[in-house]
Amino acid sequence: MKIKNSKNFILVIAIILITIPYLSISLGNDEPFTMGIIRHNYHQLLYLTSLDIHPPLYFIFLKAFLSITTFWTTNIFIKILFSRLLSLIFTIISFVFIKKILMYLKINIHLISSLLIFLIVPLELGLSQEATNIRMYSLTIMLFSIQMYYTIKYIDSLKKKHLLLVFIVVSASLYTQYVSGFISGIYLLLCSANLFRERKIKSALSIIILGTTSLISFIPWLPYFLKQMSYQQNPGSISLMFKFIIEVMTITLIFIFPYISCKNILGNKYKYVFSIPLSIILLTIFISIARFVISGGMISIRYLSPILVPYTFISIILFIYSDKKRNNILSFIIILFISICMGISLFRQLDRYFIPQFSFISKFDKIKRINKSEINVKKEHLNTYYWDQGAGGGGNAIYLLSINKKISDNNYMNTYTTLGNGNPKLFKAIFPNIKHFTDINTNKQKH
Repeated sequence: MKIKNSKNFILVIAIILITIPYLSISLGNDEPFTMGIIRHNYHQLLYLTSLDIHPPLYFIFLKAFLSITTFWTTNIFIKILFSRLLSLIFTIISFVFIKKILMYLKINIHLISSLLIFLIVPLELGLSQEATNIRMYSLTIMLFSIQMYYTIKYIDSLKKKHLLLVFIVVSASLYTQYVSGFISGIYLLLCSANLFRERKIKSALSIIILGTTSLISFIPWLPYFLKQMSYQQNPGSISLMFKFIIEVMTITLIFIFPYISCKNILGNKYKYVFSIPLSIILLTIFISIARFVISGGMISIRYLSPILVPYTFISIILFIYSDKKRNNILSFIIILFISICMGISLFRQLDRYFIPQFSFISKFDKIKRINKSEINVKKEHLNTYYWDQGAGGGGNAIYLLSINKKISDNNYMNTYTTLGNGNPKLFKAIFPNIKHFTDINTNKQKH
């Protein structure tokens, strides 16, 4: 009993150590955009998201959450931490529903051990910040996990309440992120195809009607979606395309081994738990290649997180649950691979984000006391921090906006690199304290 308790204690410590570095005040990639857009009221937020490529649901959730939890402060660092906390809540809810799927399949594993594996999964996939990222990805993972659970429940029970819950979740996915909505829709179509093959016509038609109704629910936002897609520019490169293909193919191959060894556990009744997600991953590879050939754009690996995270977790658990003796060597290889990925991800997070944030907070406090309304971030050496150099940029702009200070640097950021569609209206609304910027029209004139 003592040995068991000591193992539990070690696992809990491991979970804490994995999670804490990702609860930092640093802003990277597109997170400054999120923190900028939620400063506006709900009406303005809806208008601004109509200028962006992502729908508004996540931003509405986050704004409401911060209104409840951080009404007592204007401190930007506290708001960032609570924003990450919301993503962590979404992540834990995802875990609960994936665990329910495994229990429904009569596969049970220790709660703490399975939670540890679940938190490690994004690190293995190179999605190191998905659990606490101030973006919509943790919400998309949660929604798809719920969708998987209630779809399986409906196929078995044919209860209308399960179908209704699937409809709500799929509609929410469409209003959260377009790729997530696409994945949800493909999942339903493949489920209905599988049911047709098994001659369960009524169930198959119900799921098709559900999917169609979900799409109808998206009609109010459809004009904004079509408008954004018409001039969305996401240039890629051949090396980026091959990187994406190699990443996804590696992940797929890792899944195949557990699938081969565990399909007898699931039996034919639940084969869609594996075959359908695997089909979606392969389909996305094809679509990404086609998109690259047609427009030069790429689908980022993080967009697949709603299906990759639950699918990988289920694969690993089923692999552990299956014949342990026969899988010892392969288990060792997979665990070693996961450990290396986890170590690299944690080191990167500590080195680039977590440790530097303490000196940044000290420097920021000094800047607050400067009796100037405009700050030159280069002279103050704020531009040396990694999170301001990410794809989204604007971290320093958001920090300084929270204390009503402007940025005086020329060409600190430009519209095109910060916001994918190069929209000056959106840029000015998100970063109103940036004195100078170059918009997409200026770039065109130069060329």
